[in-house]
Amino acid sequence: MSTFTRFFPFLKPYLSRMLLAGLLVMGVAAINLALLRLAGTLWDVITVQHDAARMNQLIALFLGLVIFQGFCSMGHSYLTALVSQHIIADFRTHLFAHLQTLSVSFFARRRTGELLSRLMNDVTVIQTVVTETPIDTAKQLVTFIGGIAFLLAMNWRLCLLILVLLPLLVIVAKFFGRRLKSLSTSIQD
Repeated sequence: MSTFTRFFPFLKPYLSRMLLAGLLVMGVAAINLALLRLAGTLWDVITVQHDAARMNQLIALFLGLVIFQGFCSMGHSYLTALVSQHIIADFRTHLFAHLQTLSVSFFARRRTGELLSRLMNDVTVIQTVVTETPIDTAKQLVTFIGGIAFLLAMNWRLCLLILVLLPLLVIVAKFFGRRLKSLSTSIQD
């Protein structure tokens, strides 16, 4: 965790925008779940109840949610890109200011192109870790918890069965994934 705290001074000026982007992306995940539930209700109204007035209301609600989801998604993408670019610009400025303080012997021992290439690649990885990973984690967390709540509300017994079997399926998938990878590697060699 101490490694991540070193990046906090670069993130701190943009923390409110990052939090807003996180809230927007969690809103997108919640709307996705709501759209799934609404689609099921809409299907029932169309196929079973044959209620045209209710169908029109649900379609209007569905379209409104899709438009709202689009605005949330657009806001999240804009804020994430904005914050990401500002953080990386600040980090690169700091990094190159530090490089200018290093001795000439440091640069004599290293090739300049290799040094710059490594710095640019490392900065790109840092950009992903500092800005995109936390927001994607928040989205996945909301989707996971909301999905479990959605399944529990539909059929709690089936949900519990799925939650019990899921770890077993992951273990089996890992085993066969490793086996397939080793077979693929041996075939390619």
